[in-house]
Amino acid sequence: MAATALPWILTANLTGRGAFDQVNYHERVIRAFADQLPFPNLTDYLSATTPGYHLLLAPLAAAGASTTVLRLAGAAIAALFALGLARLAMRGLGSMRGALAVAPLVLSMYVVTSAAWLLPDDTAWLGVVAIMALALWFKDKAWWYALAGLALAALVFTRQVHLWGACVLWVGAWLGQPQRPEQAGDLIRSGFERIRQPRPRARRALLAILATIPAFIILALLASEWGGLTPPVFQRHRGTNPATPAFFLALFAAYASFFLPVFAGNLRTLTGRDWAMIALGAAVGFACALIPETTYDKDAGRWTGLWNVVRSLEGRGLVIAGRTSPLILAMSAAGGALLALLLRRMGDRSRWILLASVVGFVAAQSATHELWQRYHEPFVLILLAIGVSRIPNACRTPAIRWIGPAVLAAVLGLLTLFELQGQPPAPLLPEDSLRSPVEAS
Repeated sequence: MAATALPWILTANLTGRGAFDQVNYHERVIRAFADQLPFPNLTDYLSATTPGYHLLLAPLAAAGASTTVLRLAGAAIAALFALGLARLAMRGLGSMRGALAVAPLVLSMYVVTSAAWLLPDDTAWLGVVAIMALALWFKDKAWWYALAGLALAALVFTRQVHLWGACVLWVGAWLGQPQRPEQAGDLIRSGFERIRQPRPRARRALLAILATIPAFIILALLASEWGGLTPPVFQRHRGTNPATPAFFLALFAAYASFFLPVFAGNLRTLTGRDWAMIALGAAVGFACALIPETTYDKDAGRWTGLWNVVRSLEGRGLVIAGRTSPLILAMSAAGGALLALLLRRMGDRSRWILLASVVGFVAAQSATHELWQRYHEPFVLILLAIGVSRIPNACRTPAIRWIGPAVLAAVLGLLTLFELQGQPPAPLLPEDSLRSPVEAS
């Protein structure tokens, strides 16, 4: 992760979208907070996120750190994010397979961009990985509840949309302490088994809920200051996006297909109930894409990334009833089926953690207007790395089956290089224009 970011940092590169966001938004906020320490003004600033990332770097800026030093500090945080996820994956996969599971994420342009320029994304993803790790390794101890509450509060203080992490901690506490080794089994039957012994489960869940209250309080206080869920400058785009589940599943299908040899196993061992679950996943994915509009529409927040492919196909007449993209329809159905298969292969307890993460993330993103790939791609790759690592005996997966993740990492690395090279210099816009909804849009 550090190596992917260093060339852009050490050459003082300020080209492309990442550099534009850095020079016009995030670096301005960091340096403004540095000037205002020890009492920075959190009521209105040039970032749509909560201020944790900017406050973390503000003391460095106040001490006279150059932009390069600030970017190196951001790259170090990104490297910690990659290291944490790799450690999580390697527990179940071993060193080489764990590294291959994480490699696609490390080379994703949306992760590299945040590591190379001053963007808060990777810092927030570090918090997401911490939350999922805490849920996977629940301990009914006071230190676990304290650490879980602190991790969620820090995550929400960095990026408010990740409040969904609370439900993952609640589910982890409800499920109780993990038993080793985990066994794969029937999804529905294991769900009924998790309802047993409701009294101790309810006690643990209640303690987890109490531990996460500070995160809700932090967001409530900031929202009352802002008059909304983002600082005032960024409140021009409000609303929900019902196409989010379909887009998430479509993106999951695109990347999970490279991991399919790893988690598919021997399909001949699947039972009729397993195939029914896979068919149900496909049907849910199909419905998610059929009900809302899934065509390219910038005003509706459906643009960038995969949506550009949708627009290209629409230009060739590939659209159903003027509102449904056949590409998103097919990929969403495939994504639902692949997610069901991955859940089937995973350990009994881990699958509920993963499912809670998916539901929470998609629900939170559905409540936002912009349906951009950069908000989804890192999470999909995190899910795949953790998901395959929680398959029983995954460390014994034949090496030949890991060609897919290696190819995906190479493809994403080349896309990143192609996207970041040859970009125009990022213009430094007057702050007044950025605070004007008409000019900024």
